[in-house]
Amino acid sequence: IIKLEKINNEKAQIEQITYLNDRFVLFVSCFDDSNEKAILYALSYSGKTGKQIGKEKKLFEAPVEKKKRKGSFYIFISKDQSKVLVNHYAFYKSEGKLKDRYKLFDNEMNILMEKNEVINKAEKDYITYNYIIDNDGSVYFIRGMNNGESFIVSYDATKEYEKWEEPVDVSKL
Repeated sequence: IIKLEKINNEKAQIEQITYLNDRFVLFVSCFDDSNEKAILYALSYSGKTGKQIGKEKKLFEAPVEKKKRKGSFYIFISKDQSKVLVNHYAFYKSEGKLKDRYKLFDNEMNILMEKNEVINKAEKDYITYNYIIDNDGSVYFIRGMNNGESFIVSYDATKEYEKWEEPVDVSKL
């Protein structure tokens, strides 16, 4: 049984549980009311004893407008479990913007890459899905446009996380 205590006096909510390097990692989020921030922490537990290892580690802190629009955290793990991608997605009504924030970590939760994408809500004509992280740390996902077109988007680890997009042509399949 995991008793999830408050973190810095804030109620914690489990986002995901993953097994990495002989330990369980709980990704938990909190909303800091006083500073209006959504925060993501990682808590590690021994895979053999189930006992907590050390203290929580803050991975992500995103300023948000209020609890109602705190956004969502999504966690993706590479196949070899050496990389962890965290995505925070939120709408900012006062700005009329959607913000996608990405952070890539190694399996010890050291940051490797950080990227931000901001778009006016009125201009958003796509959805993103099918996130994959390869063992080198490159990030890939699909951007599906409302008009039916699709693109593969990548942050390439071999080129200092340079972003590139390539259209996907499925018309011949």
